Amino acid sequence: MFVPRFARPIRGIVLVFFLAAVATSASAQAQANPPAQSGQAPGSANAGAKEKEQDCTVSGMVVAMAGSAPLKSALVTLNSVDDRSRAEVTIRSEADGHFIFRGIIPGQYRMRVAKNNYVMQEYGQRTVSGPGATLTLKGGAEMKDLLFRLIPSATIAGRIEDEDGEPISWAHVTALRSSYSNGKRKLTTVATNSTNDLGEYRLFGLAPGRYFISVTYQPGAAHGGFDEDFDYNGASSLKENYVLTYYPGTYDVTRAQSITVKSGEEIPSMDVMMRPTAVYAVRGRVVNTIVDTQHVVHPMVFIAPRGGAIESNSMTFGPDNEVKKDGTFELRGVAPGSYTIQGMVPNADREHSVTQSLDVGDADVDGITLIISKGFSVPGHVRWDGTPGHIEDNLYLLGRVDGQSAIAGGYTRVDRDGSFTWDQLSDSAMRVTVGGLNSNGYVKAADYGGVDVLEQGFTPRAGSNATLEFTLSAQGAQVEGTATDENGLPVVGVWVVLVPDAKHRDRHDLYRTERTDQHGVFKIKQVAPGDYALYSWDEVDEGAWEDPDFMHPFEEKKHGEKVTVQERDDKTVNITVIKTWKGRSSSGFWLRVFVLCSWVCCVAAFLCCRAAVLTNLGDTAFGFEFFELQGVVAGDDAIDGAGEFDHSLLRGDVGGLIGVGESSACGVFREIAVEIDVVGGEDEARASFDEQILRSVGVAPADVGANAGEDFDVVTVD
Repeated sequence: MFVPRFARPIRGIVLVFFLAAVATSASAQAQANPPAQSGQAPGSANAGAKEKEQDCTVSGMVVAMAGSAPLKSALVTLNSVDDRSRAEVTIRSEADGHFIFRGIIPGQYRMRVAKNNYVMQEYGQRTVSGPGATLTLKGGAEMKDLLFRLIPSATIAGRIEDEDGEPISWAHVTALRSSYSNGKRKLTTVATNSTNDLGEYRLFGLAPGRYFISVTYQPGAAHGGFDEDFDYNGASSLKENYVLTYYPGTYDVTRAQSITVKSGEEIPSMDVMMRPTAVYAVRGRVVNTIVDTQHVVHPMVFIAPRGGAIESNSMTFGPDNEVKKDGTFELRGVAPGSYTIQGMVPNADREHSVTQSLDVGDADVDGITLIISKGFSVPGHVRWDGTPGHIEDNLYLLGRVDGQSAIAGGYTRVDRDGSFTWDQLSDSAMRVTVGGLNSNGYVKAADYGGVDVLEQGFTPRAGSNATLEFTLSAQGAQVEGTATDENGLPVVGVWVVLVPDAKHRDRHDLYRTERTDQHGVFKIKQVAPGDYALYSWDEVDEGAWEDPDFMHPFEEKKHGEKVTVQERDDKTVNITVIKTWKGRSSSGFWLRVFVLCSWVCCVAAFLCCRAAVLTNLGDTAFGFEFFELQGVVAGDDAIDGAGEFDHSLLRGDVGGLIGVGESSACGVFREIAVEIDVVGGEDEARASFDEQILRSVGVAPADVGANAGEDFDVVTVD
């Protein structure tokens, strides 16, 4: 519960210790740091002609969130956003957790930190699934005291058993996470493992979040390999067998239950019971017209679920997947449902495949024919409307076939004269991406035999004389601005998205995204002329903006900023970030954490002895009005089990009041009150709920745990 308003007199007591706390904090920050490992930034080898004073330096420290213990040998990586051809540079943190990059060319960068048993973190990342922030460095900039607080990874463990409660060994267990692809939710693999002889599994290295667990089991799978003469003890010919199963024991992915894990948490006993069900066979033949004398590879056949509220990328793997020498295949153990069947053969430079839709009812399916061919060639040209962009030898075409792997659509380079010949194509419809354009380039038009490729896609036709023609422009528009919250304060590390108008909503090539930098600034380039709406959310799954169902409520409320651009436009549009995180309140821009044992303990605390430490970290905003907690949640977002703030959430120069009070009257209660008033600026590191403050009143950070209240979050002290 909240501290009552009669707690305001505590301010008079804690102010006595104001100067002492400031001196203590300043003294701790002024201690010299031991030498840290340094590295040359991307592209620094080409910086010899630049003035030395233009070089930038970035330094900081990597610590564990709980207890702020320095982390040695964390991998700190810096890569350029401006020039993707520059090699990224990785260094290790020293024993005291410090690191330093020297000789950085001014520009925009991204930085990430990784260490075993911890969740990888990007600079400016607000949540574990958030985008992180772009790091903008101007000439001679010296960015120091960056603090990365890594949270420990989580584990899901359990047991896989059969219908009689017996353990199943060598079952394949997968942790899946929901994500977006072209506006559709899909389950993508995050971690996999196999069960041991006791049927036990452990899926580790997980970031906090929601996961689905799937299990596949092929009796006899411990033998491994593909052997068409081995019948796996006849198990695959059974009329009832084990099929793809989701936790807690359903065959339907839409009925699967999710498991939510917190940082450092191990959730045991996530057991799955697999029961045999009626299964059928899918038989057919693969006609492989590709002859590769250097690499003799047998074709493979896979089957994957199709459709449903959530699409799954899970495919069945087993002894039946490899096509026999005579070209026939038999996929056994297939449950009734809708599927996509894919025949595939890898070649030296690419994958050749063909897909068909397949529905399995209450009977075997026979007569499937999959023809895999080397394909045919389509010639074409790339022409520039106006002054060509500086592409050198970097221009290429990449095809993507819906429902297939990223390389199934093919790839070809464009010659310097703009001509190309795209070989090994099939008649599968695909979307084509033109890569290698400069920062202002965009695809203006694309035509194949009179078909608008940008609107309708590219479907190659064998024997056709049609050519694939692209018109490019180096005069793309750009949209820049600042993303702020409802109080006008810059927001760091959020997506800013240009969404095309309704009639072009299916044009995935028109969507443009960028993340804000440490000042809340964004710059979106390569924008094609047209009508758009500009959006930004404080928390959103990447790609959700391509889902009409997700966008509908925001469009109804007209949250987006309308933007119309022509070629060469450079428009400035500031955007207010939409709050999607239900844990945040709309009552101002304060962060508060209160710890209360009970009303009785509160009264006893004020009647008995009290000690307080007060630290002023900037322009203090006084007042003990008790709002709902804003911007802080227990767990992985802002408050960890150690009761410490995630610095990436503290935007700008933070001024305010941090007060820590302690009552030992009953020996069971400590009160911690935190206020932070964001007043603007650039220094992110000046406000922190620091272990030094905790220790100054005898509270060990490790003693502070996190719990979530119904309308607000609290930190309790054992």
